Formats: sequence, structure tokens, C-alpha cells
Amino acid sequence: MSDPVVAAVTEVLEHGIPLTGFMGVRVAAWDGQELRLEAPYDRNRNHKGSVFGGSIAALATVTGWTAAEMLLRSNGLDAGLVIYRSELRYRLPVTDAVVVSRCRLPPPADVTRFLRDFGRLGRASLELKVEVLQNGRAAVRYSGEYVARREGNR
Repeated sequence: MSDPVVAAVTEVLEHGIPLTGFMGVRVAAWDGQELRLEAPYDRNRNHKGSVFGGSIAALATVTGWTAAEMLLRSNGLDAGLVIYRSELRYRLPVTDAVVVSRCRLPPPADVTRFLRDFGRLGRASLELKVEVLQNGRAAVRYSGEYVARREGNR
């Protein structure tokens, strides 16, 4: 992996968070504006032949976290990053062999505010939207607010 930000976050997903390691979550694509994560169906299925709702919730949450983490790292910022609030809507069952989630960064003004507030105050929040896909369509829609804090800043 040539991008050091992707490599560092991949290490966290594979080894730093046991759940995502077990789920087989991996970075499929990151272009600075949109993130795609993937996880194999077989590790995340339920007894009904679809992806377990808890796996979907975890994947959506970690997709938002990963997008925010990559944004911070791409801007040379180190932060403690946590989920503050989230909402999830399940619209369709997910049965694809590879479970795909995607998160597009919000408009540039929101990103600028987030980075500026973090730089000035040592604390900032960012609302992110995630979709978990089924046959390329949004099967699950997720919205989460992530809070970044400078280490040691309460």
C-alpha cells in the first residue's frame, strides 16, 4: 500500500480493533473525498442468509470513523476520535458476497470548519453519512457525529 495514511489506518482496522479484524474489514478505496470499506459476507452473515444487523452497524460506524481518521491524518493532525451520536436505517437485507460501505466527506465548508475548530480549540465535530450497499444500491443509511479531541484535551 503506497499511501501512508491508508497503510496506518489499515493497521488499526486489522490489528488495533479486534472486532474489525474478525469481521475482515479492509480499505477498498480512498481518494481523499470518498472512502469505501469492504468485508466478506461469510464472516458477517446471520442464520437467515443475510448480513447480521450488528455487523452492518459496526461496519457503518467504523466507515465514518475511518473517513474522519483519514481526513485528520491526511492533514497532519493526530486526535482522539470517538463516535458521539449515530442513527441507522435498515432498508434492504444485505446478501452480497462482499459487503461494501461508503462515506463521502461533507461539503468543503464543513470540512474546513472541522479542521479549523480542531486546530484552534483542540476539539471539533463532524457529521458523516454512510451507506451500506446491496447490488450497488443503498440498503442501509447511517448518520454519525464524530468528535475529535487533541490528546489530553477534555
